Amino acid sequence: MKGAIEVDLAELRVELDEAVYDHGNQQISSPGRVQIAGSDLDLSGSELVIDIATRRLRLGADVAMTLQPGALSFGERHGGS
Repeated sequence: MKGAIEVDLAELRVELDEAVYDHGNQQISSPGRVQIAGSDLDLSGSELVIDIATRRLRLGADVAMTLQPGALSFGERHGGS
């Protein structure tokens, strides 16, 4: 697909100019610029690869990320006093 592509994935909005689906490798890739936004983060970069089987994505270049306060929750510590 080419053009102004916008995809909503759970709590994230992904914007990109091009997406290529590789059925054999179960991957979606985009060589150009990608913007990903959610309530707790803003992420941009290029050379996106999404592995459908593992549900992971990778940005290969020009990566920038902003996390909002409280975005990461490390939970309670266990053990010790």
